[in-house]
Amino acid sequence: MITVYDVEKNPIEVDEKSLVMKHNVYGIAIKDGKVLIVPQWHDDGFDFPGGHVELGEHHLDALRREFFEETGLNIEVGELICADTVFFKHPKRDYPTQHIGLIYAVNITSDKISTANLDKHEKTYARKAKFVTPEKLKSLQYMSGLQKQLPTIITHIERHAA
Repeated sequence: MITVYDVEKNPIEVDEKSLVMKHNVYGIAIKDGKVLIVPQWHDDGFDFPGGHVELGEHHLDALRREFFEETGLNIEVGELICADTVFFKHPKRDYPTQHIGLIYAVNITSDKISTANLDKHEKTYARKAKFVTPEKLKSLQYMSGLQKQLPTIITHIERHAA
């Protein structure tokens, strides 16, 4: 048995054989002291732009692809901010996840945020990306399971927002 956590940080005991492995990569884009997020699932849910690394895909290519799909923006990938493995249960999925996440600093190289590249499934839960203050990030619910990395991410944002 292994303990996974839901988005409210409640522990749930599951058989480790029921875990689904996910390798994801995310980008932290800062503009005018604010960070880009993608509202998802419900009013307080959000995620940083990024997503699943496909089999045979380099993780940096996955970041550029996912970032464009979710925001319509092109990026240059910068430094690795943090990496972590978390065990969580997403509220909209029937299975617990072992989530390996890489979070990179990115620079936006285009200027128009769009939802035009969301796939059919993403259109059911994702909304238009927007910029928010680091303080606002603390009050939102992070949907990808990397909630415990939020202090590291916020420190990076505050250091580079000036």
